[in-house]
Amino acid sequence: MTSVIPTIRDIIVICTGIAGFAFGIYKYLKSREAETALELEVECNTLSFQEKNIHELIMTLSNIGKSASFADRKKSKKALCLINKVFTVQEGDELTWDRINTDYLIEPIEYMKEWFPPDGSDKPMIFEPGSKEVFRIFFSTNYQGPIWVRIEFEDIEGYKWRTNRIFILPPKAAIIT
Repeated sequence: MTSVIPTIRDIIVICTGIAGFAFGIYKYLKSREAETALELEVECNTLSFQEKNIHELIMTLSNIGKSASFADRKKSKKALCLINKVFTVQEGDELTWDRINTDYLIEPIEYMKEWFPPDGSDKPMIFEPGSKEVFRIFFSTNYQGPIWVRIEFEDIEGYKWRTNRIFILPPKAAIIT
């Protein structure tokens, strides 16, 4: 009889340990499921107007996660669109952002700035799960050739997202209107 009690105690301790482990895994997976997951995409359209090209950058921010994401007025200053010229590089050279980061085609643009009310209120912008927000930037230039577009976003919690694309800005004559 005395040897049965320690065996029952060991079985209870083992079962409790397994149940605690399973509960810990469950809580971990649920917490990871609730994290925000954003996706940034960028497209470029070019129109010919008089002597210049007008370019439209269309930035789409999609919340593909299962929880909402928030942006406030302070963090919107970190929501930047950076457009750099890409000069010819030697064949076989690696093309990195840091290497071309010195020659902006236009100054960095805070693309979310106009989405906040001018009264200075600090109400956050909310990106619900499954939602898409579209931001557009228009600029004009006579430059033709490759550009590197980098879109950056930081939410209220400090999570950062970034996407990079290279586009070729065509000469005026090559644009179909």
